[in-house]
Amino acid sequence: MNIIFVSPMLRTINIKNAYQIQLLNLAKGLKKYKTINSFFVIPSEDIPEFVQRSDIDLANIIGLIPKIPKKNLMDIPIKGIQYLHTYYSYFEDIIKKINPDIIVSMEDYTLLTYILCKLKLKYNYKFIVYHGPYYYPERINILHKIYNLYTKIQFHNCVDIFVAKTQASKDFLFNIYGNRIPIVKIPPPIDTDFFVEKEVKKDHETILYVGRINLFKGWDILLRIILELASKEDMLLKIITVPNEFSNSIKRIVLSNDLLKKKVRIYYNKPLQSIVNEYNTSYITINTSYYEIFGMVIAESLSCGTPVISTPTGGAKEIIINYYNGILTKSFKPKHICDSIILLKNNEYLYKRLRNNARKSIVSRFSIPIISLKWKKLFESIYENNNKP
Repeated sequence: MNIIFVSPMLRTINIKNAYQIQLLNLAKGLKKYKTINSFFVIPSEDIPEFVQRSDIDLANIIGLIPKIPKKNLMDIPIKGIQYLHTYYSYFEDIIKKINPDIIVSMEDYTLLTYILCKLKLKYNYKFIVYHGPYYYPERINILHKIYNLYTKIQFHNCVDIFVAKTQASKDFLFNIYGNRIPIVKIPPPIDTDFFVEKEVKKDHETILYVGRINLFKGWDILLRIILELASKEDMLLKIITVPNEFSNSIKRIVLSNDLLKKKVRIYYNKPLQSIVNEYNTSYITINTSYYEIFGMVIAESLSCGTPVISTPTGGAKEIIINYYNGILTKSFKPKHICDSIILLKNNEYLYKRLRNNARKSIVSRFSIPIISLKWKKLFESIYENNNKP
């Protein structure tokens, strides 16, 4: 069967775009199945890195030729309209060439998804949408109205299956669509061969934060933790992130205080291999998010054998088994994260138990072979049902 995976419209194969990483990992897992012929539509400039890291045949990768905006304009309805006709024609040519049985959109509620919906009515492939971020229902209604106006289609009449990353995501979709669209839960795959536990000594002082910093990621919680840990003599907080108004604000605060400069180190855009090393040498990784659909950083840290302390949000509640491989705090209060850090630093027995369970809890549930098999079974069931006499 022929399957086309459509990447988000961004050049972001790095730690900051979970969609691209998930697509990359899925490509690695599916290539061993001879019954599945996978094609990947990705921005042209990403192709060399995608080929290198996935070992996918270049013939199965389709470069996205139309000029890609620097920002994800496909998420901005009014600006995205100007790309409608260009991308419609482009994807129609791809569909004619490959004749797909299934198309998977790796991002939801964008104009691109609506274009693929519109083409589905003409070419009759099965259409799967991978559900990403939590949106407020009000925003979804606005997007639907605008996209319906320009594409003249009803979203729920075109999508065959939603794939939700977590149970929370599945519940969210069910509240919107009910039984109109089937919903299957398949979590993102984690490259446990890349995020591997190494035989290195843990730095008892180092607490690690990896990822974007913004309102949803709990920048206020992170800032309060920084101020709280500043008074602790045996703690160093490392923050690996990307520059934006929130991370720059925290950096200015840290640099303006001599004590904080000793206690906090902020790094921008570290390469992935360096992040793997940081996971391995750090004592604990923290997650401060208010909203987290899955939590790639949580799973990656655990895959490297480093326990995670997280707020009780989204996918964190499915990845972390409380007091087995990490700790879920009772609430979003910064004090609860700080108290949990102190608990693990002072309780060697508990820390060793979390560390011993960390990697195996990811390999057994979220590794590439486990997740790619779930996708294979989904594709086969769709294909068999579609080809019944």
